[in-house]
Amino acid sequence: MGNRTSWRWSVMAAAFVLSLTAMVGAKRWYDDRRAVPALVRLEQLPGVRWARLGQGPAGRTLWVAVEPVEDLTALVGALRRAASVGELGGVREIVLVDRRNEQLSRALSRMELALQEGAFSGAFLRMEQHVSRLAAEMGVQARLFVDQQAVYVLLRSGSHHLYEVIPRPQPASWPGQAVPVQVRAEGPGAAAAELRPASEGAAQP
Repeated sequence: MGNRTSWRWSVMAAAFVLSLTAMVGAKRWYDDRRAVPALVRLEQLPGVRWARLGQGPAGRTLWVAVEPVEDLTALVGALRRAASVGELGGVREIVLVDRRNEQLSRALSRMELALQEGAFSGAFLRMEQHVSRLAAEMGVQARLFVDQQAVYVLLRSGSHHLYEVIPRPQPASWPGQAVPVQVRAEGPGAAAAELRPASEGAAQP
């Protein structure tokens, strides 16, 4: 009898802790969206699943979960502009959160040298040919996007996709010149899971 009562109290305590954690997480998500309506507007952009603010290694960071899009440079440009004014001003880094898997990560590793060389030299056509050949060998789809700041890579395989951002060489900045917001990409790891709204459930592997 005593063991059964103890087990019942343990289950009730665990359920209470889980419920409290969910409520706190949901309240924090709601409060952030209410305090920063710009995040809600970002979520209306094509391809954006959710957007969150937080503190990353570079300082104030904007995490954005992005599905495959037709014009990634246009989306990144919109995110950069949003991160430089108004409620999102002061953001130091934008992180594109994708749905990568092991196959896509291996393919990116194979392409890394060609991507770095192309971003540094500006030989984009040769880079695209090399990446297309490697993508076919690895059984994935690849698209490249280029703007003044970086080369952006989109790899796809089934329901999974991966983004990578390779910065291009930039001229030296003058004193007082605004520093561009940095952009990078990451998979649905611990940081992304912490930031994801509870309504989305578990991250895709």
